[in-house]
Amino acid sequence: MPLSYKKIEVYLFCFFLFSVPFQIRKILYYPGWMFNEWQAVVVYGTDILIALLLLLWAAKGYNFLIFNFQFTKSIQWQIFKNPDFYLVLFVIISAISIKNSSAFYLSFYSLLKLIEFVLLYLYIKYYAIYRFDHFWSLLVLIWGGVFQAGVAVAQFIRQESLGLWFFGESVLSHEIRGVAVFLNEYGERVVRAYGTTPHPNVLAGFLLLVLFAFCAAYFFFRKKISAGLLNIPISLVYGLLLFGFYLTFSRTVIFIGGVSLGVGLLWIFKEYKEKRKSVVGFIVMTLIISGVFLALFWPEVSSRLKLNADDEAVTMRIFYNKESLKSGFNLFGIGTGNFVNWLMENSRSLSYWIYQPVHNIYLLIYSETGILGIGAFILFLLFSFRRAVLKHNPYFIILAYSLLLVGLFDHFLWTLQQGRIVFWLALAGLTFSKSRDTI
Repeated sequence: MPLSYKKIEVYLFCFFLFSVPFQIRKILYYPGWMFNEWQAVVVYGTDILIALLLLLWAAKGYNFLIFNFQFTKSIQWQIFKNPDFYLVLFVIISAISIKNSSAFYLSFYSLLKLIEFVLLYLYIKYYAIYRFDHFWSLLVLIWGGVFQAGVAVAQFIRQESLGLWFFGESVLSHEIRGVAVFLNEYGERVVRAYGTTPHPNVLAGFLLLVLFAFCAAYFFFRKKISAGLLNIPISLVYGLLLFGFYLTFSRTVIFIGGVSLGVGLLWIFKEYKEKRKSVVGFIVMTLIISGVFLALFWPEVSSRLKLNADDEAVTMRIFYNKESLKSGFNLFGIGTGNFVNWLMENSRSLSYWIYQPVHNIYLLIYSETGILGIGAFILFLLFSFRRAVLKHNPYFIILAYSLLLVGLFDHFLWTLQQGRIVFWLALAGLTFSKSRDTI
């Protein structure tokens, strides 16, 4: 029996959610003989899935933007309160910024990626939220997280990659330069868990999204969650997710994520009196799992808890922040996607591995698209949060806000495929409303 149009959409959307952390890709171009991630033109497997989803949406006869803005009518104040207005404005400013770029192909590629994820955001916001069952969407994310956490635990135990190259797993070893390692209390080099993502911080960002999805399913779909997890004990699934999350040893994401999840649990405790016992039990379960992790990996944890002003993680972030401001006040910036190329041209004596984006998405956006670009982007965020507050949507506000805080200390939410998907999925989640949806 042939699959119906709806089933094809459902399977494709679920496959996309499960595939978010996969790094399957084809490198199309990079200049010179030495590969640099930030100067390469790449097509990911998830790019193809996003394109197929958008095509299916278009085939339904939906108009991506015009139906929302109603340009046939006179411009009204309501348009300027619509976050999508500033999002489109940001895309236009990013396109104009290309005129200042020293690497046209990089800026054009960056613009295409921005358009892709803006369309994904609009697809989730105006279509997927209404089209697909919310519980099954959460469940697929959870199963994707379980798979990644399992890979992360195995990688950490082996201290090397598992050979999952067909999922895009990086080649890992404490002897390979460029792999994220740290020294534990005994002076041993420890490889952080990657999953199938390009960096432990990216895996941590994805698992943070999964943990929010798990909490949502646990508290609001309690009758379905056990069957959805194939009757595997919930504590076992949650323990695996937390272990995978912790084994990334991503200090910023774990700290911000932990606080944010705590705030989310407090909101559920306050808002839903009938769930208070469940919240208390969940917190106890979290403390027990976290205590077991600390007991097993204290030499590694204690090492990562120490952070000095002269640590490379601190000094390099300060360096990138200063460099991003050297272009000075500029309306359209140095060109979208052009920061690394600009840094190479203006600081030629640096070691090759130093040429990376500034580890702050707001400074990165400012340097590449200027004061007009960062202004439009911030207005988009402000009006998005305003709408979410009016719809009384604290749970997804907490998730989105936590990722925006992470963006102050890292760039992966803006520059890497998996991080971008997590970022735009979280922002699209702001469109849920308490009156309309389960959460």
